[in-house]
Amino acid sequence: MPISKFLRIKEVGLLVGDVLILYGSLALMLFIRYGTVSEQVPRVHFMPFSILFIVWVLIFYIPGLYDIRSLNRTRAVEEKFWPAITIGVSFAI
Repeated sequence: MPISKFLRIKEVGLLVGDVLILYGSLALMLFIRYGTVSEQVPRVHFMPFSILFIVWVLIFYIPGLYDIRSLNRTRAVEEKFWPAITIGVSFAI
């Protein structure tokens, strides 16, 4: 069954929200760590964390965690979420 435009927009919204949260968390972490965010600090951290964020998004995308139709079933989300988190944490370490 083809996905409607409305569902596709919601899925893109989930993806954009995750990316915003990832970069917002990075900025907050850098501010907490350094007390101020000069121009040099984000530049040094941007590329390594961008690569890590791309991997995290792929890890969530592959099992279908951005599929709006499957998010209605809580059990299905749990079965996909915890293995994805485990793989992501293992990769990040």
